[in-house]
Amino acid sequence: MDLSAHFHALDAFLQGTQPLWSPVPYRDATPAWLQNRADIAHSLLALDDNSLARLQEDPAVLEALVASWVPGLGEALALSRFPEWPRLRQPTQPERLDRFVPGRKWQQVEALVASLPEVSLPRVEWCAGKGHLGRLMSAQWPEHPVTSLERDAQLVAAGQAASRAFGLAQHFVQADVLALPDSRLLSGRHVVALHACGDLHQHLVLQAHALDIAALDLVPCCYHLTNHPRYQSLLGRLYLDRDGLRLPLTETVTARGYDRRQRLQEAVWRLGFDALLQVVTGCTIYQPQLPIPKAWLRGSFEDFCRAMAERAGIKLPSSANLADAEARGQARHARTERLSLLRLAFRAPLEAWLVLDKALRLEAQGYEVAVGRFCARALTPRNLLVHARR
Repeated sequence: MDLSAHFHALDAFLQGTQPLWSPVPYRDATPAWLQNRADIAHSLLALDDNSLARLQEDPAVLEALVASWVPGLGEALALSRFPEWPRLRQPTQPERLDRFVPGRKWQQVEALVASLPEVSLPRVEWCAGKGHLGRLMSAQWPEHPVTSLERDAQLVAAGQAASRAFGLAQHFVQADVLALPDSRLLSGRHVVALHACGDLHQHLVLQAHALDIAALDLVPCCYHLTNHPRYQSLLGRLYLDRDGLRLPLTETVTARGYDRRQRLQEAVWRLGFDALLQVVTGCTIYQPQLPIPKAWLRGSFEDFCRAMAERAGIKLPSSANLADAEARGQARHARTERLSLLRLAFRAPLEAWLVLDKALRLEAQGYEVAVGRFCARALTPRNLLVHARR
């Protein structure tokens, strides 16, 4: 695969279509494309609930629909389909090595280890958490010690205890990977990062050569978790704000039914509260709201609004029509869900662009780089693995 050619083709496409995927209907009820592409708006707003649910649950169906409206999307989606890395091994492990790990997470760990090429180097687990990945790598390659880097002292203690229970050559170091005091922890080693978030994986990519990393296998995640207001690529002309960086993360396959229902209720109630604020304050622009305690969703809509208003320092009038506000929230949510389908069809090209940008940054530092999928989407949509070897 010509990574540079793929990247520049996606860069040009995403730049040209940015007015379609950049606006967030949840906040902007009337994105500009409603006027320019009234045909799309009419088709989306006419969807019944069953059709909406099918398009939300099946990205392939959604992408095919939107590709019939947006020239070039089909080609961009084809460029976003990376080959699957071959399973090089069936990971070996002591009995019950997975007993500390949720099932789906362990399957992701197994899939990644099965896809790693043989590298005769000590390994470093980047942003280790409890060290699940490091434990399996240590069991798979007992001749190569594993150093697991993690900032949280409680996770370090739990991971070290689990490793000792199996007698593995896995050593934990409590450290902030964004400010490592000693590059000798990484020099000449094989660094592996599974679902390192935002700045945590970006720092690894940018500093790989300076840290003297010999081999790197990276599965990025949560691109929006960054201290920088905008993402600037190395070679492309596209700039992304946090909304753009968050867009690929809107596809999930792991949420339980209860979690989905709770997210739906929160979205409806937030929009209902915003409708109430518009009446109280006269401001018709959506007001961003801070994260809320989940306990606020266990009461009534009135309880939720009063808690939100108290936190915002706003006094709700006794005459406030809460039933009307909740109904407006439900109607706006139904409209928002349909209009948002358009931007959701761009998730795969945007994530491919982000991953290829990281791959090209590594190439620019002298690494040989390849990109592929280490598992099926059903296991995790964050399944793009970057191999880099010096």
